[in-house]
Amino acid sequence: MINAQVGDVVKVDLDIKLDDGTVVVSSRSCEPITFEIGAGEVIRGIDNAVIGMTEGESKTSRIPPENAFGRYSGKRLILMNRDDFPSRIEPRKGQFLWVRKVNGKKDVVQIAGLNDSHIILDTNHLLAGKEIILDIELLEVLSPDHPAPKAASVTNPKRSPPPNEKPRNGGRSSKTVGAQQGTQVFQHRLEGE
Repeated sequence: MINAQVGDVVKVDLDIKLDDGTVVVSSRSCEPITFEIGAGEVIRGIDNAVIGMTEGESKTSRIPPENAFGRYSGKRLILMNRDDFPSRIEPRKGQFLWVRKVNGKKDVVQIAGLNDSHIILDTNHLLAGKEIILDIELLEVLSPDHPAPKAASVTNPKRSPPPNEKPRNGGRSSKTVGAQQGTQVFQHRLEGE
């Protein structure tokens, strides 16, 4: 049997769960995920878990935040003037929005707080700071010349809203002027309200 190694293209089925058993990602109800080990196509914890596995093998791994969706960071909070917020959207705490980054790519952010003059946008991944449980089965180690299609975006550390919340398109990007310092001050004011 072949042991999967860095550089191999593999096909896997997986479930990503939280401590309470909630399944947040599953390939079992759709297509298996195909990726090249070590190419950065999936979170590091999936790459690490599949190394050394043989075809047909299954295992469960606990993955710490730094190898999953990252640690939660206050530096990823953006303070935005409410006047710069699209007037057609009524902001509310906890709301998810699509935003366009400077590089043109879209991302999902969450409104972490607001008052009459400012809005705090949280750009952390929704699973940032959480340890996850990975149930993975190695279905196949593909030939080296087999092209690896892009892995499903659900395994990449991108933000996506919970299934019951659809993001609204904000239509405008915001500036991150004084985000670190301003956000910390603003957070303290919000907590006291």
